[in-house]
Amino acid sequence: EPAPLAGIDEPDVSGDEVDTAGAPAAADASADATGPLVDLPGGTVFGVLVHEALEAVDLSADPSVLADALQHELVTRATRSAMPVDVERLTSGLLATLATPLDPIMPGVALRDIPPRDRVPELVFELPVADTHARIAVADLAAAVTDALAPDDPYRSAFATLTERVDRSRFAGWLAGIVDLALRTTDGRYVVADYKTNRLSDALGRPAYDAHTMHEAMRHGEYALQALLYLVGLHRILERRLPGYDPDAHLAGSAFLFVRGMVGPDTPVRDGVRDGVSVWRPTSAAVLAADAVLRGGR
Repeated sequence: EPAPLAGIDEPDVSGDEVDTAGAPAAADASADATGPLVDLPGGTVFGVLVHEALEAVDLSADPSVLADALQHELVTRATRSAMPVDVERLTSGLLATLATPLDPIMPGVALRDIPPRDRVPELVFELPVADTHARIAVADLAAAVTDALAPDDPYRSAFATLTERVDRSRFAGWLAGIVDLALRTTDGRYVVADYKTNRLSDALGRPAYDAHTMHEAMRHGEYALQALLYLVGLHRILERRLPGYDPDAHLAGSAFLFVRGMVGPDTPVRDGVRDGVSVWRPTSAAVLAADAVLRGGR
């Protein structure tokens, strides 16, 4: 059976819940987040509502057309799921999300600026995992990735301790996943992007979407593992389809988009990181190491 990817649920995360060793320094106490989405309801149903609506619309459509289409999709899906939500405020907040530049991975470029030819929504991949009679050890995957990551990688310690937190020690069969968006940058590199609707807060309980708080959420939800598996899936697709493919040149990393913290062009940038935009660029060696283990190597 397919092994589930990490990070499927989107739990609320507070700044005092997670071990933050190696995390970026916390943002200034006055930098708590504001915006239309920060106090809307959370949970899985809300997350599915947002994901499905964003998947259904043309992100680069004329602003008025996009607004109408997005509101229509949200009304339809909220009614179907009996989700009580302020659709007008949700529409306004998501339009702001789509207008937020994706620094530092795509500086100055917002999702609505990316033409259809440079983005693939809901990219489905299935990764065959070795042989069903020779199961993969999670410990082998964790060790290979840890060794291949840069010494200062913010998630190296998370992979080094991965076996302490996973439910199964070995797996086989298939890894199945759906990448919310695969993006191509203007210089021909490729990014996996994932929408996150988590409600994040600092240690005082105030909404916060700075680098420090997003780092905690990434660790808490095992989102680095999710990003790595997405990058392996993208790597295998590009390896087959892109002439002259070179992982060092073409894999640009991941962007996990915490939509509640993305409030438009004026979304704060702190130490080079845009609020709500959690970027991780593992070494291509780490992606190749994970790929090799999943194929049955070491």
